[in-house]
Amino acid sequence: MARMMKRNIDLLLRVGGVDSGNVKLSTRNFNYFRNFVTIKKVPAVLIGHSIFFLTACNNSNIKGTDDNDYLGGTSKSDILLGFAGDDTFQAGSGNDTFDGGADIDTVSYADAGSNVIINLSETLSQATVGDYTDTLINIENVIGSNYNDLIKDSEADNILTGGPGKDTFEITAGFNTITDLHTGDVVFVYSGATLNALVEEEFIASSETVNTGTFKLLAGDGGAHINMRSSSSGEYTLIGGSGTDLLEGGPLDDILTGGEGSDTFVITSGSDYITDLSTGDVLKVSSNSIATAFNIDNFVANHSTENFGTANLVAEKGGAIIDLSLSNAGNYIIIGNSGNDILTGGPGNDTLTGDGGSIEPSTERFLPSNTGSSNDTFYVMAGTDTISDLSTGDAFIISSGATLNATNISDFIATSLTSNSGTANLFAGNDGATITMTNSTSGSYTITGGSGADSLTGGSGNDIFTGADGSDTLTGGNGDDSFNVEAGTDTISDLSTGDAFIISSGATLNATNISD
Repeated sequence: MARMMKRNIDLLLRVGGVDSGNVKLSTRNFNYFRNFVTIKKVPAVLIGHSIFFLTACNNSNIKGTDDNDYLGGTSKSDILLGFAGDDTFQAGSGNDTFDGGADIDTVSYADAGSNVIINLSETLSQATVGDYTDTLINIENVIGSNYNDLIKDSEADNILTGGPGKDTFEITAGFNTITDLHTGDVVFVYSGATLNALVEEEFIASSETVNTGTFKLLAGDGGAHINMRSSSSGEYTLIGGSGTDLLEGGPLDDILTGGEGSDTFVITSGSDYITDLSTGDVLKVSSNSIATAFNIDNFVANHSTENFGTANLVAEKGGAIIDLSLSNAGNYIIIGNSGNDILTGGPGNDTLTGDGGSIEPSTERFLPSNTGSSNDTFYVMAGTDTISDLSTGDAFIISSGATLNATNISDFIATSLTSNSGTANLFAGNDGATITMTNSTSGSYTITGGSGADSLTGGSGNDIFTGADGSDTLTGGNGDDSFNVEAGTDTISDLSTGDAFIISSGATLNATNISD
């Protein structure tokens, strides 16, 4: 297998035959030769893909093949040349030179006896291990030691593995990947650089971590805890895996995606965006922070969800269920979209909007808007909730002890799905409105007109009407109704025994079609 010459050794390997692809280059073979040991293939007998594992036993110069080679150094000063193929260099001690050649090559310091300082950004990149300095040429990827390493990237796209120590990564350019980010590591991402960092278990950032570029943290599939609260600056994208993840944003505006599993989103500062809030997830919003969860399909909160800041929950297009009735605390802004939504408030004072939000794809930021008509159902279970766009086709159900304020109504004709066991205050807009509660199932309503000419009709209960400005038409329906005529000339179309009216100074009431 080996043919010895005066100034070099050619080693011919047969791949796929009886000969092994693992070759140990020993002192006996080439210790006394001064030029390179060259590893050559025999193309006629190559079968499939091959990887050569080459380890020298003394100081050596080794040339690899055009395949994916594994080249191991010695305790002396070596020169290892990978040529083409995705080669891996296992560093030894000594002042070594590793040249990956073409393709994507890796240097590993996993066996180093101390921490490593690696700088891939220099023209001749260097790695310092204790008293030794290696020269790295055409090296794209790095595996660090078991100690606290410092690893700086190059302008190429690098894959960096720090190892179990507390490592520092400097990301200055290109599109880079860290495969093993964990608590104790420190990351600097500079402007113009992009980093994806995999977190298998836990990464709690310290104040030394800084991002002025693009920094995505991705949880492994076993469930991970990613906490950016203490990071000094920058915006982050946190992406969960298939497990149960805990994602905590940083001080500025972050984007959080839970992925599969029941995830917990903790928003403690800034204005963060959640892309996939769903049933089983938990949302916790701290004071003075803002969370906007958009494209919600189905989210039924559990008791662990709480809001002490601002929480915007936005339905996806096509119809959604958002139910905060079991949430622990807080006031929520619940916003439907162009489908038929079912929106349920929580124990606090919530604002519910049936048609009202979209996401601008280029920025993934929430934009309030009216997206078109849809038939929405609002459940007001507790507290005082506000509906900002009640319209015909919608329905609301108010539980005992709860209060609804529906504002800026232009046209609302209730169906039998609407009922009130608490307090319902309906306010017309200022351009003339129609509010008709005749078909509502039960309850009494307080209906207030706007500055235009309104048509206001009560239900079967004891309703209270206030005409406000404009010439309004008021119809009480069944029950003992009260009419407040404050301004203009209002008309009551069904005044009957049990009803009452109060006319303010300067106002006029015309009561027509009185039978009793």
